[in-house]
Amino acid sequence: MIKLIMCDFTGVVVTGGHKKLAREISEKYGLDYDLVFDTIYRKYFDEFAINNISEQEAFEGPIKELGMEETWQELVEMYLRTHVLNNPMVDYIRELRKNYTVVLLTKNIKHYLDWERKEFGLDEMFDDIVNTSEINLPKASVETLEYMLKKFNVKPEEVLYIDDQEVNLEDAKEMGVHTVLYKDFDQVKNEFKTILNN
Repeated sequence: MIKLIMCDFTGVVVTGGHKKLAREISEKYGLDYDLVFDTIYRKYFDEFAINNISEQEAFEGPIKELGMEETWQELVEMYLRTHVLNNPMVDYIRELRKNYTVVLLTKNIKHYLDWERKEFGLDEMFDDIVNTSEINLPKASVETLEYMLKKFNVKPEEVLYIDDQEVNLEDAKEMGVHTVLYKDFDQVKNEFKTILNN
């Protein structure tokens, strides 16, 4: 029986983020989307999120590598502006909270998350918020999952984890956690119903 539902933030609760930013940049500069996404997110943001590089380095790096004209501060603004609340998912989370503990599991920069908490009312939306950047753990590692199991006193088979990136679900699957890859809201709701009714 499912007791805990863990939701990713960008790509699930909000649309936009790095994927939308990469799309905007690739279109503006005529660059390959995968190259832009990997440079911005995997190469630089991941390092920033675990405090290995500064915010300025995280945004100046892609600007230099990709030959962009923006300042690093303008790129931060572009990134934050891409976030739009996924209202059907938010309504569904409220419905799920009547019967399950629903937690936001994110890898985010503290002051960005602080802004997003206020902007989107995240503290009212979730039972708890776990930002792996603040506890020095990778986003979806075995260590992070073990931390979540212990914190919420649940077994892997009692957890449902939703994310929009398959790589973030791999360790969870191997541990026996139920996983759903977010593609669109209707698909998620159908998969959730199947898992939650078993």
